[in-house]
Amino acid sequence: AEINGCKASDSVYITCKVIPAISLVQDTLVCQGQEIILKTVTVANDNYLWQNGSTDIFLGVKEPGIYTLTASNECGTTTHTVSVRWGTCELYMPDAFTPNNDGINDLFRVKNIFPVKQFSFTIYNRFGEIIFESGNINKGWDGSYKGVAQNAGAYVWTISFIDSNNIRKFAKGTVLLIR
Repeated sequence: AEINGCKASDSVYITCKVIPAISLVQDTLVCQGQEIILKTVTVANDNYLWQNGSTDIFLGVKEPGIYTLTASNECGTTTHTVSVRWGTCELYMPDAFTPNNDGINDLFRVKNIFPVKQFSFTIYNRFGEIIFESGNINKGWDGSYKGVAQNAGAYVWTISFIDSNNIRKFAKGTVLLIR
């Protein structure tokens, strides 16, 4: 503002607060003798409360069950629930798959997804060329290489991973691609 040649100004700092948001994993698996960590992204000044009374942003879980986290601040409260079930934490791979887009057995992948710390999945053709690689246990091979459907036949696969107990494991085998 300017009055009679004098200028004055001021500034105001405005912060915007919202009801807390919780970002937890979807329902998950735990293996016998294993601990998984349920954790949310933190926001300064939000308060957290797990169903067991813990106020940490994470919770170590060794048993199946329903786990609830409530986040609160001066604007409100948000609650999120995660279901943890027993999982089979040994590697199971199918012997064959049919990538024909019928929604059944279209991908060659680990059949029982379980927590891993490191994962490497490689598929080779009959000439020893790598035609598929993934570092994600959730990913699978769709039977193609560089966008080209591969011929029916046997393919060699290898998997190495570090499980949640820091044990390195390795497996190999063949899969029959059926067209």
